[in-house]
Amino acid sequence: MVRFMLYRSCLPSAAAQWLISLPLLLGMVLPISAADWTPVEIPQHWKANSEDGTSWYRCGATIPSEWQESPIQIFVESVDDARELYFNGRRIGGLGTFPPEYRSGLGRSTRFEIPEEIIDYGNVNVIAIRVHRNQSRSGFNVAVPVIFGTQQAIRLRGPWEVAQEEVEDEVSVSARQQIPATSIFNKLESAEIVEEQLKRLDNDPGPQLSQTTVDTMRHPEQFSIQVALAEPHIGQPLSFKWDERGRLWVCEYRQYPDPAGLRMISRDKFLRTVYDKIPLPPPHHARGLDRISIHEDKDGNGIYESHQVFVDGLNLATSFAFGRDGLWVLNPPYLLFYPDADRDDIPDGDPEVHLEGFGLEDTHSLANSLRWGPDGWLYGAQGSTVSGRVKGYRSDDEPVTSMGQLIWRYHPERRQYEIFAEGGGNAFGLEIDDKGRIYSGHNGGNTRAFHYPQGGYLRKGFGKHGQLSNPYAFGYLPAMAHHNSPRFTHAFVIYDADLFPSSFHGKLFSVAPLQGEVVQSRMEPLGSTFRSEDEGYLFQSEDRWCRPVDIQVGPDGAIYVADFYEQRIDHASHYQGRVHRDSGRIYRIYPTAKTDNVSLPVDLDDATLVRWLNHPNKWYRQTAVRLLKDRQPSKLIPTLLAMLQEKTNSAALEALWALNQIEPLSDESGISLLDHQDPHVRRWTIRLLCDRKQLTPRLAQALAQLARDESDIEVRAQLACSAKRLNPGECLAIVKGLVHHSDDVKDSRMPLLIWWAIESKADDPHTLATFCDSKFAQQPLVEEHLLNRIMRRYAQSGSRKDLLSCARLLQSATQDSQTKQYLVGFEAAYQGRSLQGLPLELSTAIIDSGGGSFELRLRQEDSSSLKTAMQGIIDNQVDATKRADWINILSELKHPPAVAPLLALAISDQTPIRVRLAACGGLQAFESDAIGDELVASLSKLPTDVREAACATLVSRPKWSATLLDAIEQEELPDTIVSPTHVAHLFLHRNSELQTRLQAIWQDIPGATTDFMRAEIDRLNRIVKTGSGVPRNGKSLFMERCGKCHQLFEDGGSIGPNLTEHDRRDLQQMLVNVVNPSLTLREGYESHVVMTDDGRTMSGLMIDQDNQVVIIKDHQGNTQLIPREGIEEIAKIPRSLMPEDTLQDLDDQQIRDLFAYLRSAQPLP
Repeated sequence: MVRFMLYRSCLPSAAAQWLISLPLLLGMVLPISAADWTPVEIPQHWKANSEDGTSWYRCGATIPSEWQESPIQIFVESVDDARELYFNGRRIGGLGTFPPEYRSGLGRSTRFEIPEEIIDYGNVNVIAIRVHRNQSRSGFNVAVPVIFGTQQAIRLRGPWEVAQEEVEDEVSVSARQQIPATSIFNKLESAEIVEEQLKRLDNDPGPQLSQTTVDTMRHPEQFSIQVALAEPHIGQPLSFKWDERGRLWVCEYRQYPDPAGLRMISRDKFLRTVYDKIPLPPPHHARGLDRISIHEDKDGNGIYESHQVFVDGLNLATSFAFGRDGLWVLNPPYLLFYPDADRDDIPDGDPEVHLEGFGLEDTHSLANSLRWGPDGWLYGAQGSTVSGRVKGYRSDDEPVTSMGQLIWRYHPERRQYEIFAEGGGNAFGLEIDDKGRIYSGHNGGNTRAFHYPQGGYLRKGFGKHGQLSNPYAFGYLPAMAHHNSPRFTHAFVIYDADLFPSSFHGKLFSVAPLQGEVVQSRMEPLGSTFRSEDEGYLFQSEDRWCRPVDIQVGPDGAIYVADFYEQRIDHASHYQGRVHRDSGRIYRIYPTAKTDNVSLPVDLDDATLVRWLNHPNKWYRQTAVRLLKDRQPSKLIPTLLAMLQEKTNSAALEALWALNQIEPLSDESGISLLDHQDPHVRRWTIRLLCDRKQLTPRLAQALAQLARDESDIEVRAQLACSAKRLNPGECLAIVKGLVHHSDDVKDSRMPLLIWWAIESKADDPHTLATFCDSKFAQQPLVEEHLLNRIMRRYAQSGSRKDLLSCARLLQSATQDSQTKQYLVGFEAAYQGRSLQGLPLELSTAIIDSGGGSFELRLRQEDSSSLKTAMQGIIDNQVDATKRADWINILSELKHPPAVAPLLALAISDQTPIRVRLAACGGLQAFESDAIGDELVASLSKLPTDVREAACATLVSRPKWSATLLDAIEQEELPDTIVSPTHVAHLFLHRNSELQTRLQAIWQDIPGATTDFMRAEIDRLNRIVKTGSGVPRNGKSLFMERCGKCHQLFEDGGSIGPNLTEHDRRDLQQMLVNVVNPSLTLREGYESHVVMTDDGRTMSGLMIDQDNQVVIIKDHQGNTQLIPREGIEEIAKIPRSLMPEDTLQDLDDQQIRDLFAYLRSAQPLP
């Protein structure tokens, strides 16, 4: 019974009795006695608390008598938890929902009306908040609860009490007599002042006028700062650009952080969210608050006084780009094009949707920073905590999948999307310098930028954001070297104009939104990349709300900075609802002594654009290249060619870019430009030619020769990057030239760039032949960086063909140093892996090379090794993994003395589970009646995993199967002891007597009916969409239920398909695959039955085969290597190894949790 004591003399007895009974009617259980409450400081405790479970918090408040007959409310803000609010014992509201349909209330803050009849005016009232946390994130700045009257308010800041919820003991309500005086609040304050300060942080003065912000900025004396544009004309400016008329266009990110029209299904500790659906593109979308606005400075004083909106109603639009008679808008999950051929600043119609599939999991990491590259591709960045499945809109193309941070590009005319380079920080910003190099900033410290080479793999947060997409990358490029510095500068610009003094040319200016400042750094060459060092600040703001997020150089040569203007700039606070959508500024920084106005011609003729190619301000040069692409003036080709050939023309590179966008380079021009005196012209000629992915023999020969002769390391780096895009012969010819540059051995990037080119052709036989060439293998760069990687590549692949290539490599080594490198690569590939299935040729080659582990000698049936293994498998002091490996080898060798110890190990409770499983699987290799007798006799006493493995062994041979059926028919064992998977295997035996007996017991292969499956899919669909799941809990369920066969991110097995790159956003298809796994089998994952001449029938996935062996992996994960000479028949069966009852005994919340993890875009560290 729950005692609920109100101690309220002012209530009529009937009302009091009603209140007393209400908690019982609601099924509420209230906390504990006074001794179990402990003091805590609120709101500090809510910010720091990270313990899961349900807790109660209480305090008291004296409501003044003069507040009677006025509406009274209580304000409560949630963090990443569910909350229920009680006033004098009555529940008056909640944020989020409690189990069994748990949903976090993150992002919600509400004022709840307090019913007049439950208020005890003039006395202490009890405020209690029930809080439930489930794998919740801490660290939120949560506002203190406040009781509001009409004119006054009571802040409930300070000592509260907390207790854990009890469900069994008799309990009493936290009555006012039990609440200590320190936890009773009665201070009255102005409601207006409290309202203004409601969500303000400590020592936070609140938002300031834009001019006040500028007036308090610290900056070098030689510069001035003015407010170019501010609220109310813009809000949340995220990205901005100038059109050719000098007008400023701004992408206003007002809808952030929550997409309109979507409902959160789950959210992990890193605030990565799964939504209930994929939003539709405009015009059929749920209208959001984002817009792209246009602003004009008509009098040239640096202040934009004319304002209009090009498009509004966008839903999480992050950036845009001009071109092709319209505006390109990046509005994840879509890339849109709004046509405006008549240039009247009004879209000519609905947008054309070019791309779909950009992830929405975290709206502070969406695809962003859209801009034109000098090659005519649109470039963009993708942040660290989203994924991508990008393809042409509504096309049947296979999507380009990605996980986390990268740089991407899209060619509108070719309708081609590709990942340009992978890795980096939370890539939210994209800079292209005067030589066309690509950079992005970092959301961490100790660097200012990542420098992206084409096709490169860069450092990323692997545990949180997933591994590199290429498992054979075998390394990554670091960020640009920099001294220790605080985080973070995610966006920057490299100054390339003539308004600032010449000493600022080439300097890197980075925005630091946490600190409210712009950092100035210098860049210095460092081999094939750069390093940086800070020199000072362009400005430092005293206004704590100043949050610079984007920075650009304008047509006037001034630096402009977009200020998001927020209380905080961390996404946790934004998801909490602490956003200031109507504020935002763009500042203009310029030399005080230079106040000249800049005017742009209204009509830009082609001749003007050509002159702009030589302009000291990069904005003019980039604008000229873009407009020439749009206009396609073929009459300018001779002019551009002449500019390109002039040895003293500093605009040669811009001329090349413009020429390429009007007419592709001819072979003759391309070969000529490979000898250009400007290394960047050579570098870009290589890139443009190889982007076609097809070369004429003349061009291929010229590039191969250049690879050997090129003196500039950046040009050599581009050769390595571009070689990756060519066919194997052309690629390897370039590689052979590049490895002769011994100076590149110590470069931080060149060896990896060359390796990635080679790895892309690893499956081609010419690659193996190249490494077997002693002249190639003896090059210093090859020996130090490439030999171990090529061996590791083939060994890690593990296919029989590649393992035989490993043997060839070892046999080709002519020096001990080469052999050593090969063995290092092999050991790296097999670290933690079993050597099971290693071809004899490779085992022999390793041992002949002076390497070779104990396992390799055992495979060669070395007598001493056999003796050691036989002793080791029964020794509990030996590592279980090692024992399991030795058992697998002994069974492959069919070593007869192993039968008795393997049987003993399989049925012994003293044996580790891993060893028992290996023993059960190993017994399949031996033909002995004793195996069937012993396993059947022990079957009912075995633990579940071991019993499953024992059944797999029993059903593999007809004799053992008959022994199992004997026990079932004689009712010594129940028929349910055999799982549906193993029953299905029994039906595979071509033995008429067995078939008759099987039909009598099971009638047919068990399985769910179609009607049942439909109903089950509907049931699961309803469960997943009701409440929210917790991905962290779901991961444990995945590893228990699915991880033996399936891999997700870096965890799990390899029996079934790797789920990482599947479209796990499609809930309906996932449910179909889980409930009816045999409905749509992926190619390569069909079950095969192998029947051998010694009577065995084995089923599983055929993971490899050649003319000597077939390799089968069963549903237990055991691998069977079967010589072809002993195989009678192989048959494919259209049935999945996956059972149909995977989710059968999970409760509703576990199902939600499992699918929350399955739908996660990135791993949980």
